[in-house]
Amino acid sequence: LSRLVLTDMFLSLTVGAALFAFWKFRESDSRVWSLLFWLSLGLSFLTKGPVGLAVVGLTLLLYKAFRGTAPWLLLLRPEGPLLAALVACPWYILESVRFEGLFSYLFHFQTIDRVATEVHGRGGPIWFYLPVILAGFFPWSPALWVAFRDAFKRREELDLFLGAWILGPLLLFSLSGSKLPTYLLPLYPAFAMLVARALDNPRSTQSVAVSCATGLSVFTVALIAFLSFGLPPEIAPNLNILRGVSFASGIGSVLSLYLCRVSRSTEALAAIGLSFAAVLILLGGGIGRSDAAYSARQVAAVIRERESECIVVEFKDHLHGLPYYLDHRIVQISYPRETQFEQSADYRRYLFDSPEDFLATLKPGQKVLVITRNSDLEQAQAVFRDSEHIRVGHWDLLRLNGRQNDV
Repeated sequence: LSRLVLTDMFLSLTVGAALFAFWKFRESDSRVWSLLFWLSLGLSFLTKGPVGLAVVGLTLLLYKAFRGTAPWLLLLRPEGPLLAALVACPWYILESVRFEGLFSYLFHFQTIDRVATEVHGRGGPIWFYLPVILAGFFPWSPALWVAFRDAFKRREELDLFLGAWILGPLLLFSLSGSKLPTYLLPLYPAFAMLVARALDNPRSTQSVAVSCATGLSVFTVALIAFLSFGLPPEIAPNLNILRGVSFASGIGSVLSLYLCRVSRSTEALAAIGLSFAAVLILLGGGIGRSDAAYSARQVAAVIRERESECIVVEFKDHLHGLPYYLDHRIVQISYPRETQFEQSADYRRYLFDSPEDFLATLKPGQKVLVITRNSDLEQAQAVFRDSEHIRVGHWDLLRLNGRQNDV
């Protein structure tokens, strides 16, 4: 996620800061921690709207329902909510005044509709986040059953708080009509702390080590099986990197299983951590080799070199970053866009419902370059006939010869 332009990382930071400040406030009644709680809450709202308030609010409500103790009334002293409002509200107010309808768009369409409906096309089953947790918190996710078991037995204040941090937001996101793996990111600190608390118990440490070693072994076997069946063209340049990944995870699996067998669980956990750190380092270094296949930079370079005077068109998809590298807007066909905040009616020159609508606007001899995914290539070639096919990484380009306006 650190390689992507997403607000989820900043949201996780502000939500984590708010809940940390709340816990410190619970221990000390300090006005400073109270203000830091509200400041973090305001920053979370500024970062991604009400979702941060929902995560923190559900956590605290469920913690209170679990009979968690805190100086609740002191937390609601007026200066706290006022500070949060001063941080979060000015930008929303200014932009809502500037763009008519923005408030309804942000808080109704992008928030209420996102939760209550599947209007954004990101629905999924109620168990959607179970594999997300398994993969996203790997290699420690196989030990979560141990962590939850121990927390349920102890039921100390911190266990109640961490349980509320996980269960409340997880229920909200699981029932939401819009589901993405990144939504769960603010919960990962709670997962980590629960597993860390399980390591305080020597018996649980052994269970954690065995579970994680088994999980790493399954990962290794699955990766080796994947490599045995051949790689997609975009990933093929990383074959040696992936072999190194399987070797690192394999060494960690064998060593950690052996250490578990001789009851050296602490060393087994260290072996798991070090081997998976090597896995992540190898993957991080190898991602660059695949980046070019998906990057707009490579496509833009081909366009500038070979077709600088043509009309660039995206068909049924959007290659993010291409307008930036070409320094102009791209025509989009059969790719619905939100247009209510366009500053000029000129946008109609760039958005077309169908290829036929676009072709009807072409002048004789105009050069066109169509960009599409391989999954839509056959349909694009059926519409844009007599075109030359160019493959650039993950993307397919069709160069039209200037007669398509007669179609």
